[in-house]
Amino acid sequence: MMRGEFTRATELRTSVRPYYLTRACRLHDVLVSLSAGRIIAVAKNTMKLLVLAVLLVLAPIARSEGYGRDARLIGHWQYVENAELISEMTFREDGTFDARVMKKGNVDVSVEGKWLTRGKFLYYLYTKISPPRVPVGRRDKDTIVEIEKDYFVLVSVDHRVRKYVKDEPKVPAK
Repeated sequence: MMRGEFTRATELRTSVRPYYLTRACRLHDVLVSLSAGRIIAVAKNTMKLLVLAVLLVLAPIARSEGYGRDARLIGHWQYVENAELISEMTFREDGTFDARVMKKGNVDVSVEGKWLTRGKFLYYLYTKISPPRVPVGRRDKDTIVEIEKDYFVLVSVDHRVRKYVKDEPKVPAK
């Protein structure tokens, strides 16, 4: 027996647990961790089902509490503050929107998300922002002052009054 092997054998004999108990404990730990993994997996799946159930229950409640999408807002809109600052927004029937702010002809910020209305309020949920000036998932609320066929007026979160004009698709002249 070499010196290194002798030292290892001595360590095994003098350890707190005999070798066979150490091996059994390791097996027990593996079984417990496998069992815990299954429990965690089941818990995760249960949590997903619970969240889905809550969403399915809350969706009709949101509609019944007056949340919806004002069809008059669907379309492409433009707000011109001056020759150097233009905002564009497109609201779609499926509840998505995109918006961009252009400064001096270049896109300064671009936003995508979801929208809802309730009474005189317009709600936004941002799902994509470039460049990321605010976190994805942020919610905002503007106040709708007036909606007509070819324009609408908002008081925005920053308390500015903005008039957006319907921007019809350009048809090339014949």
